[in-house]
Amino acid sequence: MPLSQEIETYRQPWESAENWELREEFLLQYQDNYEENRLLCLAQAYVNVLLLGCNYPDDVMRQVSEMAKGLEKGQALRETKEEEKKKRKTENAAKKARTEELGSRIGRPQYNRGYHGNYH
Repeated sequence: MPLSQEIETYRQPWESAENWELREEFLLQYQDNYEENRLLCLAQAYVNVLLLGCNYPDDVMRQVSEMAKGLEKGQALRETKEEEKKKRKTENAAKKARTEELGSRIGRPQYNRGYHGNYH
């Protein structure tokens, strides 16, 4: 069943453009497949998972994950986030290596390897 109002009326005043674009795409894609209230809930869960990293009960997570597969904007965002995550991981590993290298050159003890002495 189609949405009962024009799509723009579902946008919340606090939603960022990115948030709304993702939710709007979800609503438009699935408006004929779900009862309106359920669709609005699933759309919000989708955006919360994607942008905020929220978790929901397993059944909801599976359903939202399956529904997300057909959404281009969400897929593009997931790919961008995955690339950023890989980049940060690489940068952090390089920083750690430089720190360890510098510490060994100046003869300082290496920290972050666990404390094995007394705390007193």
